[in-house]
This record gives sequence, structure tokens and C-alpha cells, in this order.
Amino acid sequence: MRRKKKNYYRESVGGTVTKSYAFFAGMVVSASGKYYNKERKKEKGEVRWTMKRNMLY
Repeated sequence: MRRKKKNYYRESVGGTVTKSYAFFAGMVVSASGKYYNKERKKEKGEVRWTMKRNMLY
């Protein structure tokens, strides 16, 4: 009985952690996507230069 409880507790904790992590990852992805679209609307040469700069630094 005790062992079963322990496993359930660990599973529940892991579930919450994964959920929060997935939420955070989704937020980051959406934010980067918005930024990428904004940059893409500019001139292509400008975007290429920004990409190059990001790679350098």
C-alpha cells in the first residue's frame, strides 16, 4: 500500500513538471515565431544579415 502511494505521488509530480515545461516551451516557440515573422517582413537582405549576425555572436 505504501509503495503504491509513493509511485502515484511521483507520477503526479512528474506530470505537473512536464506540463509546466511543455507550456514554457510552447510560449518560447510562439514568441520566436512572432519575432521571425516580424523580421521576415523586412527586406530579404536585412534578414539575411541579421541571421548572419546571430550566428556570429
